[in-house]
Amino acid sequence: MGNFVQAEKCFLRAMDIWKLSLGESNSTYIQGINNLGALYMSTGEYSKAEPLFIKAFELRKNLFGELNFDYATSINNLAVLYKRMGNFLKAELLYQKALLVYETMQQTDNLEYALTLNNYALVLDIQKKYDEAESMYEKSVEIRLKFLGAAHATVAESYNNMGILYQHKKEYEKSEDYFLKSLDIAKTALGEKHPSCAAFNSSLSLLYL
Repeated sequence: MGNFVQAEKCFLRAMDIWKLSLGESNSTYIQGINNLGALYMSTGEYSKAEPLFIKAFELRKNLFGELNFDYATSINNLAVLYKRMGNFLKAELLYQKALLVYETMQQTDNLEYALTLNNYALVLDIQKKYDEAESMYEKSVEIRLKFLGAAHATVAESYNNMGILYQHKKEYEKSEDYFLKSLDIAKTALGEKHPSCAAFNSSLSLLYL
């Protein structure tokens, strides 16, 4: 419905109830903090989102310890926020921390780890750390192909990201190949009028300019 003001009021009421009835060291309350932070991030209110994500991060660390999926999710949320804020170094360090959590838990064969690799690669690409980004993308897409198959829209997104990377590296034939693959998958998986198809077409058109 797009009624962010009403959504904010509902979140705040729910959090007040959870805090009183469950306490702050409760996973439901912490998830509420996280969700409110996500709402603020989606509306570009980053100064409101940051302290909420930090609080969720700290509470989850105290509740679950550092070797936990929810803790890793909080690290990821902060990293996404800092990327949007343009603080790429902070985002990079947080993605490294999240990957280390998964690797220490020996939980590297799952879609959450693949998403973290993909998002880390995006930040590396922005900072022109192209070889590192390429390695992260390759690992991410390998996992996504395993769990989702070659015809999934998420794989198309990975290929589009790789196309952008190779364009930055001036490897234009590779870039074109990945853009075309991403577009073919998206057309089948989502339909030609889907916004993702428009975005992938735009990527390809910028390559041809």
